[in-house]
Amino acid sequence: MIIWRNTQTHRAFTLVETLLVLAVISCFSLLPVLAVKRWQEELAVTHFFSRFEKMLLVSQQIAIIEKYQTTLTVDRGNRMVTFATIGTDGKTGSDFEEDSFSEIIIPEAIYFKTADETRFSFSTQSGSPSALRKVSFYLKDKPITVSYQIQMGSARFEKTVE
Repeated sequence: MIIWRNTQTHRAFTLVETLLVLAVISCFSLLPVLAVKRWQEELAVTHFFSRFEKMLLVSQQIAIIEKYQTTLTVDRGNRMVTFATIGTDGKTGSDFEEDSFSEIIIPEAIYFKTADETRFSFSTQSGSPSALRKVSFYLKDKPITVSYQIQMGSARFEKTVE
């Protein structure tokens, strides 16, 4: 009786080794995706606050220069901040391009924890606010509160980060 011997040895990866290599490659490819998502959220928050501050100053300047009453409305339900002048509220037309404000959408990483809607306006004579209100935004991931308080006299806002 002749027994056949396999004199060649076949070397290959086993199934476990292949799955291990696949798992390591998957982890390395997912890390940048997760990092980019977090970076995009932080960038959206930074962009929101810088745009909010700019529009706050612009609306005050329009109240002083053009003698239009300007209004800031923070709507928690729709997650947006709206700036309006008499020229943009639909009642009267305005020839100035600066009066065409677009809404600022509040990113998901920020929430607004006061009334459903907060509204304040700047007067047409001095640019002073009609009421000294405080607008506060809270970051979901971090225990940080960003507040904007309109100051009396200068009518500038004071930003506090707590």
